[in-house]
Amino acid sequence: ILKNYKITKKELQKLKLNTKMDFITSLESSDSVAQLFGRYFAKGNIKPLLEYEEKINSLTPQKVEEIKKYFEKSVMITLIKK
Repeated sequence: ILKNYKITKKELQKLKLNTKMDFITSLESSDSVAQLFGRYFAKGNIKPLLEYEEKINSLTPQKVEEIKKYFEKSVMITLIKK
């Protein structure tokens, strides 16, 4: 769907807000926070976690267009940019 669709600024803003709200609500318990930080400490780098909101905010419709080439119909990829 993404490959054949051009996202609007308004849609992207809504997506950003929903993504940030999901992240915040996932931190409602101390166990959730401990697990989240634990995963990043285990990987040896907590910087991506600390920059999460900044990275979400920096997304633009143009950047979404640029990453479309990484998507295929039968494959879903999670990208983490360092």
